[in-house]
Amino acid sequence: MSSMMFKTDGKVKWFTIVFLIILLLIQTSCSNKTLENANSFIEIGDYSNAITLLENHLKEKVDDVTARKLLIICYESKEMWSKAIDQIKILDNFENNDEHTYKLLRIYCQLEQWDKYIELIDNTEIPKEDSLYTKDLLLAEGLYEMHENDDEYFIAYFEEAIDRDSTYKKFLISPIMEYLDNMEEPQSGEFYSEKFYYNQLGTYYNMRGDLYDLIGNYEKALDEYSSELFWFDNNFDSNSFAWVKYHDIIDLLIKTKNYDKLRFWVNQYIEGYCVDDTSNYVFASMWLMRGQIPVLPTVITYNPNDIKLNSVELHGSVITDGGSEVIEKGFCWNNSGNPTKDDFFIKSQNQSKNKYICVLNDLNPYTQYYVRGYAENSSGIVYGNDNSFRTLYPQTPRIRTSAANNISLTKVTVRGDIISIGTSPIEEIGVCWGKKTHPNLSDNKQINNFDVPTTTISNLQPGTIYYLRAYAKNNEGIGYGENITFSTLFEEDSLEDIDGNVYKAVKIGNHLWMAENLKVTHYRDGSIISNIIDDYDWRVATTGGLCKIARDVHCRKELLYNGYSVTDTRGLAPEGWHIPTDNEWKELESYIGMDNDIIGKRGARGFKEAANIKSTSWLGANNNNGNNSSGFNAIHTGYRSGISGEYSSSLGTYFWTSTSDVNKLMLSRGLEKYNHKIYRYNSSMDYGYSIRCVKDAK
Repeated sequence: MSSMMFKTDGKVKWFTIVFLIILLLIQTSCSNKTLENANSFIEIGDYSNAITLLENHLKEKVDDVTARKLLIICYESKEMWSKAIDQIKILDNFENNDEHTYKLLRIYCQLEQWDKYIELIDNTEIPKEDSLYTKDLLLAEGLYEMHENDDEYFIAYFEEAIDRDSTYKKFLISPIMEYLDNMEEPQSGEFYSEKFYYNQLGTYYNMRGDLYDLIGNYEKALDEYSSELFWFDNNFDSNSFAWVKYHDIIDLLIKTKNYDKLRFWVNQYIEGYCVDDTSNYVFASMWLMRGQIPVLPTVITYNPNDIKLNSVELHGSVITDGGSEVIEKGFCWNNSGNPTKDDFFIKSQNQSKNKYICVLNDLNPYTQYYVRGYAENSSGIVYGNDNSFRTLYPQTPRIRTSAANNISLTKVTVRGDIISIGTSPIEEIGVCWGKKTHPNLSDNKQINNFDVPTTTISNLQPGTIYYLRAYAKNNEGIGYGENITFSTLFEEDSLEDIDGNVYKAVKIGNHLWMAENLKVTHYRDGSIISNIIDDYDWRVATTGGLCKIARDVHCRKELLYNGYSVTDTRGLAPEGWHIPTDNEWKELESYIGMDNDIIGKRGARGFKEAANIKSTSWLGANNNNGNNSSGFNAIHTGYRSGISGEYSSSLGTYFWTSTSDVNKLMLSRGLEKYNHKIYRYNSSMDYGYSIRCVKDAK
């Protein structure tokens, strides 16, 4: 009996176990079915039914982690944020995971509950490397940075999160649109320079384009990137590389397969930045290949080169072949613009290189032409950018007549320098001269060697005024240089002072002038002129004195005299000569071209008359050398101050006249190194100036 009971009890126990297993399987099957149904609702966007199903399910299956995660997705999709937060906190009790905390951080940022975000993140261990961030943490960090900072660095967080899960884009639409609405366009008055203003405008539009691109509003992104490039293309001082600025809009067009606009922007990039910097072609070619566009070749027309009277040299380059062999390339041209092969064209014979050159001949002089490069492949023919040029106007040579030098009784040295050859090669170069102004080739001429621009004219008449011009001849005609005048020396062209110094003389107008500065150290009666060395002794002297210009190595043989030596009755000038009066200086000035209306004025007079009496090697003259056409040959000697007694070579050179002025002053002349004017001063007799002498009248 007991044995029978044992067997009966065993059957009951096994039956119970089997029943429980079957019941568990039924419950699991029901649970799985619930989750499958919930997933089906979520996939079609029916979050309301999914929520109802999951909430009822969790009343019985409180610990179903998968169901709670699905419910959180539904709450977020319906923006039921408080319920989503509650579920995340409950889920954290069943599954202790940092991802739940990161999700809470992201939701707090979406709700702009910054205090809760800061409180939670202060108590959360954040990964030290960005690569370990979850997509929720990336979005949370990005949203917080967007709230706190006015820069574009938060965009990198958003891009990384969306790269990991594109569905997260939905969490960004609302905050990004709000951020875009609050962005303020930079105003020109806010910046210290136009260049910086343009750069800030470019940054502003680039950032807006990036944000619209992130949330999938590609049309608006394209508009913003286009605005960025407008300001970049108009900011000629921008230091940014063009391809850096263009790559955002190019990437967007490739991504959206907008091939028409891709062609437009690539062509604009080529025309704007590839002509002067061929390295940019690499990016243009790469962009077209990435877009996988069946394209025509890409051609650049460079600026015309070596433009002449009837010809021009054209340069072009096939940047890309469009994926098939270029069968013909060359140039076409007309006189109205946008030429095609229906107008005039020339084929390039060089088919082995991308770059090619053609020379157009038989063009009309001084005519406007328009030219474009072209290339043809199996897809068709394409034309490059339109360039224009004008053939040259027929021009004779331009030549400069330099000053007459080394003037003697019968000879003179002159020089002609070519400024431009004109529009055809020079056939002949030389000088022509005569006794009337503006001589030409029907007067006297001497042909020069092309390699030696300086020539010596001989067999001139002594004491005669001549006019001279350099000339050059080409196929278009004769070009003449400036008309200059010079006077050969008289036979009585030298004199000797009491010390035995010999001086050259030159006739200027009606007077014979010394062509050098006086260097005598004795009066005419043999008395010594005091050589005053000390500066103090110089400024307090009341009798005649001189000084040697030992402090200026260029003029160490020159002497300066004070005014007392000029008025000394023992006489400074050599026998038969005298120190010129103010009127004799006026006669010289009139002869070399000064207007008689200003000759009697004080201070600076005239404009360029001093060049006619300055030496061609006017020392220290700051590019104001003279032409010495008169033969006077004034050199730069400086002066000695009557106030400090010191010597100065900083300004120019000065000459005494023998004419006294009021208050113990004497009239003088000055030539300064900064211009070609002649100065008329009344100077204190304490100053030290140079002296020229004039031959006494017979």
